[in-house]
Parts: sequence; C-alpha cells; structure tokens
Amino acid sequence: MKVRELMIKEVISIDLEASVQDAANLMAQHEIGSLIVTEKENCRNHYRKRLLSRVLATGKHAEATEVKAIMSKPLICGNPEMDADEAARYMVNKNIKNSL
Repeated sequence: MKVRELMIKEVISIDLEASVQDAANLMAQHEIGSLIVTEKENCRNHYRKRLLSRVLATGKHAEATEVKAIMSKPLICGNPEMDADEAARYMVNKNIKNSL
C-alpha cells in the first residue's frame, strides 16, 4: 500500500507569523494535534500541540508569541509514492511520531 492511500488529503495550516494563540484555537476548532506552518503558502515547518507548553512554561503569552518562535525544525517530508512499510521505517529512523 502506498502512502498516498493512507495520508490525510486536507491538511490544516497556519502562517508562521500567526500567534500561538491563533494556532491553539485552530487546532481546537479542527480537533487536531498539529499544524503545518507556511510562509506565503509554502510549507516551512511543523507545529504540535505539545509546543504550546514551551510558551506557557516560559511565562510567555500565547497571544504575543509567533508560531515561528516555537515550531519544530527542520520539516521532514516523505513521498506519497513510498510504500507504507518504507514510510514507517523512515519515520522510525527520523524519530518522527504520529501527529494525530
């Protein structure tokens, strides 16, 4: 089975200059645990719910902190034509966890 058969087709994204508060609101609205961070509609990085704790733990304000300050880097991408087994091995090798 190919990754394209398993992957989510409608990815929710947010601009890298949006606030962490906006990101948290968007994730709550869509009941998701991560967002793709974009710059001028080009994919840049990844933001996960657990990153919100980085803001809160440091005493920063979610409304005043931009997503780009806490997003995961670098973005690691697979290929939709990969076999699912190959993609699983790739994720293990890159220490990528399921973001659902």
